[in-house]
Amino acid sequence: MSIFLNLINNFITKGAEMNKARFFVLFLGIFIFTGLLVSCVSDKEASKFVEKLEKKPGEGKPASYWVKKLTDVQLKPDAVKALMELKDKSVIPQLTELFKKDRSLRADIAEILGMLGEKSTAPVLLEGLVFEVSNNIQEQRENDRINEKILGALAAMQEESAKPAVIKLLSSTSAPVLAAAVRAEKVFKDKNAVDALIAIIRNDNLSKAIRADAIYVLGEIGDPKAVPALVRAMYIERQGTVYPEANEALQKIGKAAVPELVKTFLGKNEEVRQLAEKSNFVVGAIEGKAAETLGDICDLSAEDALLKMVKSDEDNPIAKSKAAFALGRMQSKKAAPVMAKLAEDEEDPSVRAHYLLAINLIGDTSVIPSLVKGAKKPDLDKYKKEGATQQELDILRKGREEVVKTIARLATDKDAAHYDKVMKEEKNPEISKVIKEYSVMIDVAKECKGDFACYKGKLSDTNKVVREKAAYMIGRIDSEEAVNTLIDLLGTEKDNDVKFAVLQGLFNFSGKYYKTMLPKIEAKVAELKDDILKNDLNRLLLRLKSLNR
Repeated sequence: MSIFLNLINNFITKGAEMNKARFFVLFLGIFIFTGLLVSCVSDKEASKFVEKLEKKPGEGKPASYWVKKLTDVQLKPDAVKALMELKDKSVIPQLTELFKKDRSLRADIAEILGMLGEKSTAPVLLEGLVFEVSNNIQEQRENDRINEKILGALAAMQEESAKPAVIKLLSSTSAPVLAAAVRAEKVFKDKNAVDALIAIIRNDNLSKAIRADAIYVLGEIGDPKAVPALVRAMYIERQGTVYPEANEALQKIGKAAVPELVKTFLGKNEEVRQLAEKSNFVVGAIEGKAAETLGDICDLSAEDALLKMVKSDEDNPIAKSKAAFALGRMQSKKAAPVMAKLAEDEEDPSVRAHYLLAINLIGDTSVIPSLVKGAKKPDLDKYKKEGATQQELDILRKGREEVVKTIARLATDKDAAHYDKVMKEEKNPEISKVIKEYSVMIDVAKECKGDFACYKGKLSDTNKVVREKAAYMIGRIDSEEAVNTLIDLLGTEKDNDVKFAVLQGLFNFSGKYYKTMLPKIEAKVAELKDDILKNDLNRLLLRLKSLNR
C-alpha cells in the first residue's frame, strides 16, 4: 500500500507540469481507485496522503525557484504572488536581469521590485519607462501597464531621481499612467510639478479621483500659483464635485489664498462667474463656498468683504449665512454689533439662527443689551391673532429661545442683571422654562467670575448646561492650561452642545497656541473615529498645519 501511495505522491509532485485537462482526468481516476482501497490504508499513511493533496504546487520552494517560473505563462501569476509574499531580496539581481531581457515581464517585476524597496534598482526601472506613443494598440497598452507599475515602484521607494520622469508622465493621455504619476507626486510633492498639476485640475474631462489627488498634492506643496485653479475647482461638478478637496487645499495654502477667494465672493472672478452662468448655479452658491473657505482659513483680511454682504439688503440667504458663520469663526469684533442688531430685528428663526451662532462664536458680551431686546421678538400673541398655526408659533417660539440661550452662553457675572431682566419680563410659559433651565449658566458665571480652576471643576458637573457654560468660559481664558483642559475633553465629553463649546474654544486658541496644539490635535483626530465633530476637528487641524508652515 505504501508503494501505491508513493506513486500517487510522485504523480502530484509532477502534476503541475502536465496539461491541466489530462491532469484532472488522471487525478480523478486515481482518487476513485484510492477510495476503493481506503479501508486498507493505515491512519498514518492516510494522513500523509491527505497532507500531500492539500499542499499547493511549489509551496515551500525558494524565491529563486519562483523567479524561473515567471517565464512560465501558466505559473506566472503564482510566481508573482509567491515573490511578493517571500520578500526575498537575494533574488534582486536575477529579477533586474530578467527585467532587462524580457519586456513582457517588466510590469510584474517592477511591482515586485517596488515591494522589495531596494533603491539600487531605480536606474534599471527608470530605463524601462516608455515615453514614446505606439501606433499599435496592444503594444501601447503594454507600455502603459509597464509605466504604471514602474511609477508605483519608484514612488514606493521614494526615489528622488524619478522626479523628472514623473513630471513628464503627468502629461500622459493614459488614465492609469496619469493616475500613477499623480499618486507618485503625493509621495514626492515636487514643486517643479505645480504647472503640470494645475493643468490636470483644469481638465474637467479627467476623472474625479485623478483631479482630487492632484488637488491634494497642490495643497501639500502650498504654492500660491495654484490658488486660481483651486478656487475654480471648487465650482466644477462634472465627474463629481471636488469642493471638499479644493477647500482643504486652499486651507493649507492659507492667507495667500484669501485675495482670490475675496474676489470670488464679491462676484469679480470672471472665470467662476462664467461657470455659474453655464451651469445655472443656485443663488448664493458662489458666495457660499467662497465664504465657507474664508471662514476655514480664518484670516481677518476678509472681514470687510464678508461684513458688506451681511449688512446688505441683497436677498441672498445662503451668502449671508455663510458670511456670518465665517465672521464668527474668525471672531470679528467689528461684526458683532452688526449681527446683534440683525438678530434683534430678524423674526425668521432660520435666518436669525446664523446671526446668533456667529455672535456666540465671537464672544463679545457688549452686544447682550441688544439681544435682550431681541428676546421679546417676535410677538407670539400678535401672530396668533393673525391666524398662525400652532406649528408656526412653535417655530417662532424656538427662535426666541435661541436668543435666550445665546445670552446665557455669552454672559459673565457682570451681565447677570440683563438675564434677570429677561426672566422677569417673559410671559410665555414655554420660553420661561428655557430661561430657568439656562439660568444655571448665569449662576456658574457669578460663582466663578474669572477663576479658571472654578470653571475647570464645573466640567465634571452632572448638568450638561453647567458643563457647556464652563467650556465656553474656559475657551475665553487665555492660557496654555486652558488649551490643554479643552483638548483633554475631546473623546471624553458625550454631549454635543458641550463638544461644540470645546471646539470653539480650541479655534479661539489656534492663532496663538498652534505650535503646542498641533501634535495633540493630530493625535486626537487619529484617535476619534466616529465623533460627530470629526469633520470640524479636521478643519481645526488644517488650520493649525497652515499656521505652522
